[in-house]
Amino acid sequence: MDMRHRAIWLALVAMLALPLPARAAGTGCEDGRVGLAAGSVATTDAGTALSLVLSTAALSGASACVLVGLLAAGDGTTDRPIAPGGPAGLAEQLAWAAAWLRSDTVPSVLEFRDGRVVLPARLTLQERAVWLVLAAGRGQTAWLRARERFERHPAAAEVRRAAPAAPRDVDGVVLERPWPAGTRVAHLSFFDHYVPDVDRVPAQQRNRVMIDYLGRTGSRYDGHDGHDYTFPDAPFATPVLAAAPGTAYAFGSDARGLGVVIRHAAGFETVYWHLGSIDGGLAALIDRQIGLPVVAGERIGTSGASGTSGTPHLHFEVRRHGKQFDPYGWYGPAGDPCVGYAWCAPSSWLWSPALAGEFDFTPPLTDAVAPHLIMTVDPDPAVALLAQFDGHALQAIGQGVPQLAGAPTFVSGRMGDAVTLNGTDRLAYATAPHLDPALGAIALWVYVPLAAVGTVLASSADPTAAGGGAGTLELRRELRGVTYTWVFATIGDAGTTQRDELLAADGLAPGWRHLVLVWRRSDGLKQLSLDGRLAASTTRAALPTSLGTTLELGRLAPTTPAAAFSYDELVIYRTIRTASQVAALANGNARFSVAPVPRDRITVDVNAMDRESALGELVVYTDDRLVSRGAFRETLLLQPPAALWSLTVRVADAAGNVSTSTQVVPLGRQLFVPRVAAP
Repeated sequence: MDMRHRAIWLALVAMLALPLPARAAGTGCEDGRVGLAAGSVATTDAGTALSLVLSTAALSGASACVLVGLLAAGDGTTDRPIAPGGPAGLAEQLAWAAAWLRSDTVPSVLEFRDGRVVLPARLTLQERAVWLVLAAGRGQTAWLRARERFERHPAAAEVRRAAPAAPRDVDGVVLERPWPAGTRVAHLSFFDHYVPDVDRVPAQQRNRVMIDYLGRTGSRYDGHDGHDYTFPDAPFATPVLAAAPGTAYAFGSDARGLGVVIRHAAGFETVYWHLGSIDGGLAALIDRQIGLPVVAGERIGTSGASGTSGTPHLHFEVRRHGKQFDPYGWYGPAGDPCVGYAWCAPSSWLWSPALAGEFDFTPPLTDAVAPHLIMTVDPDPAVALLAQFDGHALQAIGQGVPQLAGAPTFVSGRMGDAVTLNGTDRLAYATAPHLDPALGAIALWVYVPLAAVGTVLASSADPTAAGGGAGTLELRRELRGVTYTWVFATIGDAGTTQRDELLAADGLAPGWRHLVLVWRRSDGLKQLSLDGRLAASTTRAALPTSLGTTLELGRLAPTTPAAAFSYDELVIYRTIRTASQVAALANGNARFSVAPVPRDRITVDVNAMDRESALGELVVYTDDRLVSRGAFRETLLLQPPAALWSLTVRVADAAGNVSTSTQVVPLGRQLFVPRVAAP
């Protein structure tokens, strides 16, 4: 190692010996400061290295503390200081590591030159990412040594902490325009609600789907985690202003460009990047991790093209508790797909009401359609999710809202209406808390057109691998030889060596089929039932400990075209199904609510979905008497006032549209009336 590089790593080692701090953009290490003690190392190269660490963390949202911890765990080589299997160069290694730290698709199996290791299920997402980064290019022995070095660093405690859930309430935080009034502005690029992964996935590997806050496709650009604004009259000299009061931190490096991160109340941060200059007192605080109080409208810099931006523009980004947040909220159809991404927070409109009518700061509350509302009294505790597709995709039992893209169509089905997906249409449901890879069952009706093949449903932790990688559950229809065949495939944690398939022959004629998948990891049980009868079974399957974040209908990977099937009455169970229960499902005699008995409390499952606005108030009445009024919630525990009583639930959206559902609830008598199967 030459003297120049030795100086860099001596500086970094000195840096690691200090209490390591809160990064300007997010959580840090023990409220210390990441960096060198003033005057301890006086080398330009050490300052450059620290600048790269800080600017990489600020721009990507990754923790500066963890990045420095990875450097401490590395081998100190000149061109690959973190891991020999990563890209060459300090800036490239930091960007590569930050990308994994912000990923939600970390593989569950690490591949080494001398074997493989299955990651324990107890690890947090950040721990998994750290283990994977340190494994790149190392054998198992060298990897264990690197892990030991990381465990001695304060960053180890940070990655063991699970990321906090971002609340929906914005606690009164509002944003002002981040440029002077009267400035001519063009909205160049939007926040991608279909996974904002620009800082972690190369362009050629992204999903090639971009959905903006209005649910539109085709906007710029795929994976973007913020909004880009250009200023035609002064592209390199337009003042950039703080959008809200807070504490500002300045960052800058040749590789990343100039930027400012402002920390606000309620866990919010605003990010201003690719600046041409940083102004005022902040100019003297670049990469010093000293915050400067600012007020809304205070000048912090000018627009420019620093870093790798190309076209001069302001990259404006919002994070909450370290997760990506769109200040324009979500006004697309159904639920926001971004919330299925581990590093995405529920978004809300943050722009000040005083800006309405200016630029694109007017909230698009043109919604005249009331929310879909379904109320299920006393749902069967064995049912985790029930979607009946009667004119919409909202589940009757379950939590959250479905993820929709395109325009799925609803047609006459087997048990009422059914949903059909075409090409790029997407319909998916969150696996948590509905789908347990340890134990459960899935039942559904599938309409099979003539000669149709492809995936019926799937959840995979690695959907981009051919046929799915480790952590996959899939039902598909294939032509094997001259026979159409149903395939219930699972792939265990060790990857394709643990692929197990149950096969059931199918007929040639088009029509409805009823399928039930059953699994139990404790004894390797898998069952595939067709039209009410057991078709295949095993007790030797190596079932995965984790699956993907969504259960996709019609496809394995969200980026592939949907298969040409129709679907009716999808049920996910928390328990396995017996032969008689499977037969009841196929005969249309299944019940999804329990028969009530006299008791002190009942459970009500409330599901609501709005195409254009956020859900607002939930009001509950019993016998026309007000019981509660407040923010929307999905589960109600109510004390019945009498043996026979009426329950009314009213849900309003942000535009003021209201949906109401009323049921008469006779206690001690059967509630559920089964849907009648079509002839």
